[in-house]
Amino acid sequence: MASELTDRSGSTRTCAPKEGVDAHPFPITRTHLLLFIIGCCALHALLRWAVSETAGIDDVDQILRAQIWSWGYGPQPPLYTWLTRIFLDTFGYSVLSMLLLKELLILAIYGLVYAATRELTRSHLCALAATALLQANPSIAWEAHRELTHSVLASVCSIGTVYFFLRLTPDRWRSYVLFAACSGLGMLAKYNFAILWLALMLAALSVAPIRPLLFNRKMLVALLIGLAICAPHFIWVWQHQELAFSHLYKLKIAQSGKWLAVAAGLKKWVEVIFLDVGPMLGLLALLFWKGVTRLAVASPRDKLLWRTLFGILVLVTANIVWFSASGVRGRYAQPLFVWLPVLLVAALRDHLSDGRVKVLVALAAVGAIGIVLAAPGRVLLTEPLGKNEILNTPFRKLAERLKPEVDKADCLIAENHILGGNLRLHFPNKLVVAPAFGPLFPTASRTAVVVWDAAKRPVPPRDLLPFAQAFTGKQAFAELSPIEEVLKYHHQRTARLGVMVIR
Repeated sequence: MASELTDRSGSTRTCAPKEGVDAHPFPITRTHLLLFIIGCCALHALLRWAVSETAGIDDVDQILRAQIWSWGYGPQPPLYTWLTRIFLDTFGYSVLSMLLLKELLILAIYGLVYAATRELTRSHLCALAATALLQANPSIAWEAHRELTHSVLASVCSIGTVYFFLRLTPDRWRSYVLFAACSGLGMLAKYNFAILWLALMLAALSVAPIRPLLFNRKMLVALLIGLAICAPHFIWVWQHQELAFSHLYKLKIAQSGKWLAVAAGLKKWVEVIFLDVGPMLGLLALLFWKGVTRLAVASPRDKLLWRTLFGILVLVTANIVWFSASGVRGRYAQPLFVWLPVLLVAALRDHLSDGRVKVLVALAAVGAIGIVLAAPGRVLLTEPLGKNEILNTPFRKLAERLKPEVDKADCLIAENHILGGNLRLHFPNKLVVAPAFGPLFPTASRTAVVVWDAAKRPVPPRDLLPFAQAFTGKQAFAELSPIEEVLKYHHQRTARLGVMVIR
């Protein structure tokens, strides 16, 4: 049954008119929305590239891992690393290639939220409102542009999985295949995608009209396709358990004081929910306060999404209690809640009006433009603000100074992934390794240039030279003079690299 929308004049119009076409076209069309989002994503990439050619903390990790093809690279699934390799090889070894990948994924998030809401409500007005509401999620509106890699990709897979599940019909193979592809790729994007997927499937089992979509040969084939996509990676995990579980400590699983850890984990989980979901709920309460107490559950698919949300909350809470994990982090929740605007707007569909949606869209547009300007601004203002920003490091100049020695060596060994990843962009034909990534690459007899942050210490870190000796099989060192360059946008400080050569 089509729900109704009340406009400012008091007349009503349906949220799902015949054939899914809005009876009274909204002045902001789907094309306007798409062009605005594309423009914002393009500006994010271009302005960030213009301000700094230095890769951020999350990107450098992927740049180093992407030097080889593998079914696994460590504590995260391999899909983002594969995409990094493809984009670097296709568009060149530069920060712009990494930014292009990130912004295309963010564009996909907004597009899929629009599509999923349109599928559920058959209303452009509802879909526009849900897309605008994403700007009230700080994890998407700010953190996704600033940093993050696997979480952004998993968010695309999460909303894609929800969207294609909503499109399932017993007589169509295509929707099942696309659902299977999103499910399998989601598991290759980030492991916590499994929480969303499991909650969705359990919710589908609990809604009687939707249950038949699960018990047919199309779903069986879909499950086999999804399993085929991700199975080779999990075989790799079984064979490389030490590497795959090397970052498990970040979850802070308690070995003692179990209930103190559980209490800390639950407190952090509540904080994460508040920070991710709170701004969206607050904005909706402000604009549609009459409807917040009368939410609509108009169809079995609405029930499906409400029960999926409930399942996510229960599953995460149960994991915190079972494993005594207190290391819950905000970025972990992004793939779990990225689809929430679809549910919230659908629940308020009876109370939307052109006027209030225009206000919501205007606020979202102002916020988006503000973030476009603030993202590069934080780099430009580091000196006036007295802050230190890794993006100010002049790696291009440092690489030019290093080039004569690196050209004569087989590889470059860096103290950490920040040095290694950024130098790799300037030496794409050389193997670049940091100690934490050593297990990914075979050791061999080779010459190497060893670099470290000499601004912190004039001598190499204690573990760097033993690693370099083991990795190259050589012990003869030749020390060079340190290399120093003034920081970009922070001229009171300098970047200083210590350099040694292994021959």
